Amino acid sequence: MEGIAKTAQRAEIKTEPIIHTVADPINTICYEEVPVDVFRFFNLLSEQVDNKELDMLKDISKWAFEGVETLGDGLRKLKQLEIQLGVPTGNDRRHDKMWRWIKMQRQIDELRKRQEAV
Repeated sequence: MEGIAKTAQRAEIKTEPIIHTVADPINTICYEEVPVDVFRFFNLLSEQVDNKELDMLKDISKWAFEGVETLGDGLRKLKQLEIQLGVPTGNDRRHDKMWRWIKMQRQIDELRKRQEAV
């Protein structure tokens, strides 16, 4: 018994937290400068989007991904805006309502810059 106790000593295991440093970059598959994930977010097919809607999606994508590091952060920003704006009314689609808000917000920011410059 004495020999077994000496050989069965416990080895100390050092545990360190696992830190994931690889982020999902925004450099993802795009269609006409719009990430495919944005089409998925709005449940749209890239082949069925006309030029006007494509321009809207470009503006929305540009707003969503400025100042963020990952694709997930940009999509989270879109979801938060959607929750803030609420359900679209009438014939509005989700991206119509968001695009109008983003367009209006950019105009407000531009007017503020002009006002501060004076």
